[in-house]
Amino acid sequence: MILVRPSERVKLIQQISGRLQDLEWVDLDLTLRQFGLPWDEEWHGDKVSYCVEHVEQGEEGKLLDLYEHLHGAKFELLPHGDGAHLWREDYFRLFLCHISSSKKLMSAVKANLLPSAVDAFVAHDDIEPTREWEQEIEAALETCDALAAFLTPDFHESLWTDHEVGFCVRRRVLIIPVRMGMDPYGFLGRYQALTPGTRDAAWIANALFDILLDHALTAERMAPAIVKMLENSDSFAAAKQNMDYVKRIKRWPPSLLRRLEEAIEANSQVEGAWGVPEQIRALVKAHSRVR
Repeated sequence: MILVRPSERVKLIQQISGRLQDLEWVDLDLTLRQFGLPWDEEWHGDKVSYCVEHVEQGEEGKLLDLYEHLHGAKFELLPHGDGAHLWREDYFRLFLCHISSSKKLMSAVKANLLPSAVDAFVAHDDIEPTREWEQEIEAALETCDALAAFLTPDFHESLWTDHEVGFCVRRRVLIIPVRMGMDPYGFLGRYQALTPGTRDAAWIANALFDILLDHALTAERMAPAIVKMLENSDSFAAAKQNMDYVKRIKRWPPSLLRRLEEAIEANSQVEGAWGVPEQIRALVKAHSRVR
């Protein structure tokens, strides 16, 4: 029996939907029917939302078959047990690539990212002593959504840092060079660098958050984390601030829109924050268009 983990299922649905949305409506519905997935003759919403809404109802076997049909290759499932224990559920996964002397700074950056629903992997903090650390690092690299490389002057001297960057280059995930005394080199030279100067861990965390929220490679994966922030708002002020982040989300699958609406009734801080419920309802209405 095939078992697809939730994080893998999200990627599977996203990649299938990305291919389906390029089809004409008649071919899109034909494909859904042939693979035993639901479809509608009438739809109130855009094509992206239509694809996600119907694909996510499919059984994993049908989705894997459809992926192979659309991509001409099998969807690569990770060995079970790898990576899931390293990350907080529903959080964005950011791998912090650094040398051991930067451990204190990395721990502070990680702590400042957590309130923004970004889970940062710091090898020295997150690997249990009883586990094989090389396997754990590779599991984190295989399952992260992005990597931030902290380029200290001795960064290149480590045997692991270049390996970690190369691993994520091969996976084509976003890499953010953080200039900490060394300029980006090699593959890292392709990416826009973040230059903190003498700024502290809180500033670095906020800058990383902004990049992840707006970059084309990470914006879609950040969306559930942002909605989670709103759902967990612990004050009126937090709800209003989190709503500002919500408004920066560009793509809205129906499942996220439902969570957004439900946050009004589920959290009194969201319900009572001046203007927030009205903004939520306006956003939901704007992303519910007639086919």
